[in-house]
Amino acid sequence: MTLSMWISADLQYGQVAPGVARSGAMQRVLVEYIKRHLFDDTNNTDNNNYSYDQMLVVFTKQLREFSASQLSVHSLRQAILTDEDIQAAKLVDLDSQQVPASFEVVFCVAIQGLCQALAESFVKELGFESENDEKYPDIATKFKQGRAAYTQVVYIIASLLQQGTWRWLRDHDVNDKTTKSEIYQLLAKVLLESLLVAMHGWIIVEKLRPDNEKWERYYIGVSSDDFTQRIKSFLTKLPYRYTLQPLRQAVQYEIGDINPIASNGDNFFCVELIKYRSTNNFLYQFHAGAIKTDYMAKQFKQYIKAINVQQAVPWRINLTVLHWAKCFNDLAKKYAIREKTNVEESEQAANPLVMDYDLNVAQLDSLREWIAKAFYEPDAAEKRKHFERSGEFLDHILSRQALDELSQITDEGSRTVFYLPWKADYRGRIYAETPWLTPQGGDMQRALFEFANGKPLNEQGISALCRHGANLVRRTQILSDLGITDRQVLTLDEREQWVVDHESEILASAKAPLQESFWRDVASKPMQFLAFCLTYQQWKNDPQKSIHLPIQIDGTCNGLQHISALTCDEGLARAVNVMPSNDNLPSDIYIELANEAVTTIGQLGKLRKLGVGIHEKGLVLADAWLVNNQNRQKWLNRDTAKKIVMTIPYGASETSQAGFVLEAIAELVFEEWRKTKEQENEKDTAIYNQFAQLIPWDEKGKGKKQKKFVINCSKPHYKALRKKAFCSDVIEKQEAWQELIELTALASYVALTIVHHLRFALSKKYPSVDKFAGWLEDIADACAGLPLLWLTPLGFPVCQDKFKLGGSSVTASLGTKKITIGVERLGDGVESSKQKSSLLPNLIHSLDATHLAMTLLDAKASGVTDIGSIHDCLLCHPNDAVILSQSVRETFVELYQRTKGNPPEPLKRWFDWMNLIEKISVLQKPNLILGALDETDGLGERMLRSSAAQSQNAEYALLILDKIRNLETSQRYLVRSLLEYMVETGVQKKNPKNFPPELFSMGDLILVDSNKKTPLSEYFFS
Repeated sequence: MTLSMWISADLQYGQVAPGVARSGAMQRVLVEYIKRHLFDDTNNTDNNNYSYDQMLVVFTKQLREFSASQLSVHSLRQAILTDEDIQAAKLVDLDSQQVPASFEVVFCVAIQGLCQALAESFVKELGFESENDEKYPDIATKFKQGRAAYTQVVYIIASLLQQGTWRWLRDHDVNDKTTKSEIYQLLAKVLLESLLVAMHGWIIVEKLRPDNEKWERYYIGVSSDDFTQRIKSFLTKLPYRYTLQPLRQAVQYEIGDINPIASNGDNFFCVELIKYRSTNNFLYQFHAGAIKTDYMAKQFKQYIKAINVQQAVPWRINLTVLHWAKCFNDLAKKYAIREKTNVEESEQAANPLVMDYDLNVAQLDSLREWIAKAFYEPDAAEKRKHFERSGEFLDHILSRQALDELSQITDEGSRTVFYLPWKADYRGRIYAETPWLTPQGGDMQRALFEFANGKPLNEQGISALCRHGANLVRRTQILSDLGITDRQVLTLDEREQWVVDHESEILASAKAPLQESFWRDVASKPMQFLAFCLTYQQWKNDPQKSIHLPIQIDGTCNGLQHISALTCDEGLARAVNVMPSNDNLPSDIYIELANEAVTTIGQLGKLRKLGVGIHEKGLVLADAWLVNNQNRQKWLNRDTAKKIVMTIPYGASETSQAGFVLEAIAELVFEEWRKTKEQENEKDTAIYNQFAQLIPWDEKGKGKKQKKFVINCSKPHYKALRKKAFCSDVIEKQEAWQELIELTALASYVALTIVHHLRFALSKKYPSVDKFAGWLEDIADACAGLPLLWLTPLGFPVCQDKFKLGGSSVTASLGTKKITIGVERLGDGVESSKQKSSLLPNLIHSLDATHLAMTLLDAKASGVTDIGSIHDCLLCHPNDAVILSQSVRETFVELYQRTKGNPPEPLKRWFDWMNLIEKISVLQKPNLILGALDETDGLGERMLRSSAAQSQNAEYALLILDKIRNLETSQRYLVRSLLEYMVETGVQKKNPKNFPPELFSMGDLILVDSNKKTPLSEYFFS
């Protein structure tokens, strides 16, 4: 077991009533609530329906036939259903109600999992039903409600089982290659299959193909509206979750302690410190050993302290923002079935929309449009992550009770305080383990967060609050309002000035968010800006009142900031605000590169060697099309540049970046395409015809990669045209199809062309980025065949998860029926090409995670304890902004300290380490080195010494052995892991490539802190 926290159900909000989580009570309450809310009075409603007891008997008769050959599966089954339970279940028949209690519990767990999966669809039943109104699109999901994906039901049941069998999960070691997650999924599927038989007629299984997806999936649905309503009622009465909820008290990781906080509960969530999306035996064993006390790096304890600093922060809900968000949701629901009302001003009194919310028709029209397009399930071009959902998540049946608890105010006026549990990915980046409520979420989620500890604003806090508000407004809006035309950047003072100039609008927005549209018209993050407006109003009304709003300080293209420090490139450092610019204005590398890229449009063939690549013809056509556009700045501007430049250090491919760009320009492409089509310009028409013929859509097997690129890039866009292309009218369908293939090819390749221009601009202006990336690739090539792993400056053990995928399955039996879980897991062999392409982003991520941890510790030492983190963005109280900014700068300087002529310390240590990995990778007999490490002057070492005079390989091995013995304990553990990997897999290096002979050529930049002559830029994090 890796370093973990065990969090009980009664420690979480929205879980269970106090005392229910004690031993045995949870199971009894679950059974009782399911009986009462799902099956009460159902015996005589329908001759085809069973009673609860009858269903339980059928379920038991199915499940008692469960068997599995794998020892781990059998072991988990025994932890849930003992052999005695199985024998007792075999006595059950339709006339007997003597079902073992354990069978009844898992029956109810399976029902609970199904209900919670169905809850995901219940939230989607709301929205505007104006399908014929293009201005107000339907914002509700069209997919039929009351239906859940089969795989999602299995996942949720497995999660519930893990909580109920935490002792087995904690104490049991899986010796075969099956992971614990797969074992739980298999058992969950067994329970679900038994449930489907028992509840036949109540629930049904359908095979459907969701919109915009290629393959059909199995879905589980409810057969009656009455049972659907019962499920909703049940979930509101006992909303026991499958995901972790906000906590009633702070938790922390304890080195060497894997025991739960309390030992008398039935259900615990396990939060492992280090989590992979996919794993294999090597990764699991590597991390399990690396964080053991015997092998742990000394500095790693500091990393753990940093995470515990984050976990100790007390939060509360911003109740005023929540109130207005619920009003917006209420508007979405209350008038979902009403058409947009068109009435004269004189008839407003008769309009219920106006009467309920004191809105005139124009205000209602504007608000309704914003809610539909931006707030409640907006029709986003990109697929939103689960934790970035908009206002609709407030209606989610599985979060509603927790929100109600978090929103309570006592008679004395005190507010509910909550805490968040945090975990790390394999690079050390930390994430909140509460998916629906996290400061790392979208605009709505962030706006709901307040620090539980508040304090009145001081002068520095007032300035910081104003700057924060301005940072949430569109930059172009502020530039226009301030009349700035000679540049596109804003100083800190100008940001403050904009807030002062618009104080009346800010206060009006806070007073009446429904009637006033200013806050949502000007803001790039409207809900967070509304939170700012409300806080600003609070301060103006009572300057001595405590302020709880977190403000953000954000890095400038943080990945490039780290690269500038690693390469000591002073020009790049100034471009990304590590060092002050020559004119002391903030630098903006996105604007700089966009302006550079505009000058190269039409010259793509000269910038890169266009050959016979699959995308070359499309790139040439798109570049020619862009040349014909007079306003090139609208294609290459700050927004498009940011989507490319900020993702380069994190390894984004050119084709994936094209998708990011198309999100910004899709409508522009459509408008330009439509306009030029109507003008019937011969040159444009010829280009469009070539785009229509670019990809052989009708020829099976041809142009697969081109088709995949265009489909994936343009998939979220041009839905109206797609709908026509698949309509029933043959002529309309054919015309729309031709337009669709022409437009999607044009849009996708225009986006890809913009990517190439911006990448070239970065390479031209700051060649150190490409050189550094190429240098890392050379290192990866030299170490090919072995997993790339290292320790960060704070001792976090990083191992890239780039292994070849392998297919497998886990199987059990329900009588004569085979139950199988298909598994795509990481194999043992390293995927060298992915190891190489992932090295730059993973190295940068591991260093920015280190910087964050150092900042958390330094800030706490400086008295700042209320702090939040969003990777390269920090949250703090306005009064603490100056101190936190200072901590960010000083820890960055500390991390990248160097002396003249030498590389920064973390790069030097990393380079020396990777050099050792390369030397290990060519060892002929790694087993002898392992033996020598186990026993000094033992058999392995004696064999090497006896052969050293005659064998260069043995002499080389002894040199490596001496190097290994001089390493710190934590580094020796990493070496041992690699040697064991070589022995177990038998990997032999073929055609080894030379390791880069020297460190990357450094620039002259030397970072110094603010106590020295040249401080970091005040815009480094601002």
